[in-house]
Amino acid sequence: NNDHWKEDKSYSMYWIDTNGYNMEAYLSLAKLYIKRFDKGLQAEKYISSKQVYCLGQSYILLNNPQKALKYIELANKIKTGEFSEYFYSLGMYYARLKQLKEAEYYFKEAIKEDPYSISSYNFLIKVYNFGKRWDDAKKVEIIRNKYEEESQYFQYLQKNEKWLKKPMEER
Repeated sequence: NNDHWKEDKSYSMYWIDTNGYNMEAYLSLAKLYIKRFDKGLQAEKYISSKQVYCLGQSYILLNNPQKALKYIELANKIKTGEFSEYFYSLGMYYARLKQLKEAEYYFKEAIKEDPYSISSYNFLIKVYNFGKRWDDAKKVEIIRNKYEEESQYFQYLQKNEKWLKKPMEER
């Protein structure tokens, strides 16, 4: 039932908004998403790669990295647009398995696709720290900080885009 999905989703989102560290709410939302949208591994059953990617992310949250990888790879095959989340998800997958070389590679690929993917920088830094590559972590942190500042600026501009587009005399 669609109404039931909306109610449960709203409830989970409420708790995530209330406490961003509420893992139970995230897990609940992941389970709901899978129940609602998982149609198997046939590409033609999905509207977009983003929908399949979110299934992969949900399985990562529920600690099922093998199933997550299948959905993330499927999302890449049916790409309906560019997104660095595919590489980011593979980085997360390999990081969870403590395969640092692979995780590093995919986080770097995510950054190449989207230099403003701050979470990719953050996890690349964690991979370097975990591997005791302190100098590499420091270098990435400096680059991340630069892009983070720019990203905040772009977000501010996007929020105020309507205002900026108004003629000067109407502001």
